[in-house]
Amino acid sequence: SIRYGMEDNAIKGAKDPAYDLGGNNDIRLEYNKCGCVYYLDMNSDFTVTKMKPLICGNTLYGDGADDSCDIEAISNPDNLALAPEHDILFIPEDTPYHVNNALWAFDLTNNELTRIMTTPYESEVTGR
Repeated sequence: SIRYGMEDNAIKGAKDPAYDLGGNNDIRLEYNKCGCVYYLDMNSDFTVTKMKPLICGNTLYGDGADDSCDIEAISNPDNLALAPEHDILFIPEDTPYHVNNALWAFDLTNNELTRIMTTPYESEVTGR
């Protein structure tokens, strides 16, 4: 999820300049408790030239209780894995905002998200 210094002078949506100390504040993002996966453009020297969201979680359709992030979207992506031969990005979750964590397959060719697995309550999906 977006926290600990990537928001602009804030933490979890609340203004707090303490999290921008010691750096240039070069990356400034709006808070999304459901998290995002970002795409980075790089030049031939592997210097990042542009960053944009590839896919983000959605708080608009959460039930407001146990599933406060939309269950048809990602929540707190963690431990990503790429299957380059299939153009599939696997997005595991480690979140308190879905009752059951999920493993998602994001098709990089057509930008389709498919839930391929869910786990028991309070378990994390890992990529090992």
